[in-house]
Amino acid sequence: MVKVRGSYRMRPPRRLVQTYGMEQSRKLGSTLRVDVVDMLGDGMNMVAAAVNNNNINNRANASILVQFRPKKNEDPIDSFVIQVTEAVSMMERSISVLRLWAHAYVFDLRDEAPTGEAILGNKPFTVEHVRKRSTALAHLRPYFSRHPATRFEFRGCGVANLVGLDMMKALASLWGIRVHAAERAQASGMDWEGQVVEALPDGTLQDTVGLPYDSPY
Repeated sequence: MVKVRGSYRMRPPRRLVQTYGMEQSRKLGSTLRVDVVDMLGDGMNMVAAAVNNNNINNRANASILVQFRPKKNEDPIDSFVIQVTEAVSMMERSISVLRLWAHAYVFDLRDEAPTGEAILGNKPFTVEHVRKRSTALAHLRPYFSRHPATRFEFRGCGVANLVGLDMMKALASLWGIRVHAAERAQASGMDWEGQVVEALPDGTLQDTVGLPYDSPY
């Protein structure tokens, strides 16, 4: 059971895309899990290594790893869209879960609530950016599976707060899928820490249980 919340509380170098998940999907005719790691963020090399190790040790449930490094003269949102679509070989309705491992601007969670202002390629990624670049971001919509559990997970610290909630709702509406993010700072592990919030395409925000990283869907 979930608790309904109030409404407010460019192309990558091919060597950076690892395709264990693509190989498995072609064998099984299944959907794809895609992990985009913002390599411009501090410590994200460890996240990429963890995803890669999971792919090596768990090929039956592997993902496509995209090590995201937009160039200085590239718009991060354009680069993100291009790298994701190229990672799935432009196969429509192929993505079951898209995870973005990136940072967000947070305060000391013991004293103040985080703002939820996410970061993509060392630049802010807020609802204003989603609205301004909605045409570019909308290019990803055809690549998401029609399965009801299909989702986008923003794996950043405290994204599900304040302005981050508006960003989540905007993406859920734009892509027609569920969007997950956490209220609290996230540890270096692969699974969620603390409460996870879900935004639905109709604008609803609700508390939910974050699915384990190795969830089959």
